[in-house]
Amino acid sequence: MAEYKGCTGSSGEPRKLIGEILLQKGRIDEEQLNRAISAQKQTPGMLIGQLMVYLGYAQVRDVLEAHAEQLGIPIVDLDKEEIEEGLEKTIPRSASLRYQAIAIRRQGNRLTVAMADPSNIFAFDDIRLITGCEIDPVLADPKQIADKLASSEGRRGEDELDQALRALDGSPSDPPEVGYLQKVPSGEEPRRERAPTAMKPDEGPIIRVVNVIIEQAIKDRATNIAVEPDSRGVRVRYRIDGVLYEVMHVPKYVHAPLVSRLKIMADCNIAERKLLQQGTIGGIKFEGRDYVLKANFSPSIWGEVARLAVRPSGEAIATFESIGMLAQVVENLQRPLASEGLVICFSNNLLTAKQLLYAATASTVNVQTSVMTIEDELDAKMAGAEQVRVNPKAGMTITSLLRHAQSIDVDVVMVSNIPDGDSARQLVQFPNRRIFAGMAARTSDEVLFTLIRGYEVEPLLLFARLSALVGCKQVRRLCSKCTVEQSVSASQLKEIGLPVSGREELRVKFPGERCDQCRSTGYFGQIGIFEFVLNDPELADRLVNFLDLGPEKRREAISEATVCSFAEDALDKLLSGQTSLEEVIPLLR
Repeated sequence: MAEYKGCTGSSGEPRKLIGEILLQKGRIDEEQLNRAISAQKQTPGMLIGQLMVYLGYAQVRDVLEAHAEQLGIPIVDLDKEEIEEGLEKTIPRSASLRYQAIAIRRQGNRLTVAMADPSNIFAFDDIRLITGCEIDPVLADPKQIADKLASSEGRRGEDELDQALRALDGSPSDPPEVGYLQKVPSGEEPRRERAPTAMKPDEGPIIRVVNVIIEQAIKDRATNIAVEPDSRGVRVRYRIDGVLYEVMHVPKYVHAPLVSRLKIMADCNIAERKLLQQGTIGGIKFEGRDYVLKANFSPSIWGEVARLAVRPSGEAIATFESIGMLAQVVENLQRPLASEGLVICFSNNLLTAKQLLYAATASTVNVQTSVMTIEDELDAKMAGAEQVRVNPKAGMTITSLLRHAQSIDVDVVMVSNIPDGDSARQLVQFPNRRIFAGMAARTSDEVLFTLIRGYEVEPLLLFARLSALVGCKQVRRLCSKCTVEQSVSASQLKEIGLPVSGREELRVKFPGERCDQCRSTGYFGQIGIFEFVLNDPELADRLVNFLDLGPEKRREAISEATVCSFAEDALDKLLSGQTSLEEVIPLLR
């Protein structure tokens, strides 16, 4: 196996550029290279090799060979390669999708991994940490990797959907494909499926297709369903435990009646296809439980996209314990929650931030406290609280509702999102109240930077009112039935930013032999990783000239006031066997 050369060639000199290699081999001429370089400046993010193929200057194989020569590693043809049985589970599926990598051979502690981009050092190191093996990378066609990953996923709900599609097609001898995108030979047009008769959204077969898609999503614990048309048909994807999976692909002619059926169920206008529409699908019952689907429809170049958020009806309000917050952090959080001031709950996902807000607000609800919530969407009903939904058409904006809250007798005000500077400045001037607000941000530093620089909030006012910053990032929880335990050196954990000290080796859990409970993903459910920063006079003094400080100085000042960091909480969840390295590594980047 060839040695991995990284960013240098075998002699340690800087490696050649792919364009130079193609030019030297006579695959392109100098004019084509210059055109591709000019085109790359107009399309940032697109690699020169991709542009060569896109412009028709070079074949995929030519670019692969040049890339392999550049890196000093071999190429593998996955269509001809026989992958060892069981190796597809060595690299967790989410990591394979993220890095476009698939294990193909194993010999002792050395794992041969086909990668679309072996020069990605982060991917190389992460796969080594996740698998515990030394990695021998080989280069493969990204399309072949995608095809292999697609074929290994399996087909959910295939039998029922196949029967419904047969009924639509009226051709049991040649049913439309259910599963992943059909492979189309190079140079050929995708097959255009045609319905034998015009279909209506209220006909039996299309109703059955919709029912199967929704029922299968609930069975698989999906939180979101996406129905997305493309040039060849309609793909259906589920988001399960925060990860998107493509679960089926239906013929193009099913698209219009499928979306129309969903619009009818959501009480939307089926004749309007060029505007954004929202609606709610209620009355969904499955295995004795009621569900509500919040539907969004948006136009695209291939037709309307339908997105459905799946929510159980009457779902209980989350508590700090139920979302995974450590008892010590919950205890430390009680003081700012019980005191006048501003507590900001943040996450890279607003839905996660709102879940944290609900837990904080619900903990204050009692007979002696008056609670008001101001929300973009009422995601859950909170007993004992006055919940108000923002309605700009009726003049009920966040700023107007905050002015209303100032004039009434209310102890706690929860704002689901701080959308602009007006709302932010109004919050920090809110007198004698406990204020809980949500924000979309990745770190505490980003929250403060957005408020002070983006929303132009005066730092003195902000730190005078701020009580605490509470952040949450969700990771997948390991399946309880199919985990395995392995040893990891402390130095490996330190490499990814985990605060390990005093131990040479630690035992952590990994997804093992996948089971039916987790549907062969290795994970079941999600858990929160938290950060808690408690404001104090020293922090305010250090950050009063916030914009004059560099990023390192800001982070240093914030870390001194941090009760619990994302890295510390992630290490605790990792060592307690609740999540895996695969989930923790991206969180700390």
